[in-house]
Amino acid sequence: MAAGRKLEFDKQASLEKAMRIFWENGYSATSLSVLIRELGISKPSLYNTFGNKDSLFTMCFQHYVKEYSMPRYELLRTSPSLPLEERIRMYLYALIDLYTKGDTPKGCFYVKCLAEAQGPFFPEELSNILLATHKSYCQSMIIFFEEEIGSNTLSSQADTELLADCLITTGLGIAVQARSNKSPKSLRKVADVSISNLPI
Repeated sequence: MAAGRKLEFDKQASLEKAMRIFWENGYSATSLSVLIRELGISKPSLYNTFGNKDSLFTMCFQHYVKEYSMPRYELLRTSPSLPLEERIRMYLYALIDLYTKGDTPKGCFYVKCLAEAQGPFFPEELSNILLATHKSYCQSMIIFFEEEIGSNTLSSQADTELLADCLITTGLGIAVQARSNKSPKSLRKVADVSISNLPI
């Protein structure tokens, strides 16, 4: 039993490390030799544990969505007694903290993946996974604003698709600016202006 737990812990730690390598360098610039060297495992161990490079990348992307993106998205639904504007501010500020602080690479792995997925050298199967995930995320944001209408925290006349587009575009833009070393202070100012101009 103890050995099984250790293997799972090692797998998760290696997945986290691989995700950060892809996050920093992108899919195309991350070779198998780089992954093997940085993870400190043999090629057979990598294949036995994660499959090939594409399957490892997919697992890293899913790990990022689950462990990094979703907890911040859920802040929109946290503390429903707070005004909608304040919950949106909590969400955007949390993204800014993720993109600019800590020991993770600057910017957003999710955004980096989406940008690279448009390139000619990115596997079509992986591109389809990323784009389907993004479509689902956009739809979830629309549903969130529809729920706010149902909770009477948002006017029934609100354009939920426009609101979702505005908020998602703000988050994506913040990620790009963070990658360019914009300071957290300046990005929070951008978030505040964007929130003040949301049609809510």
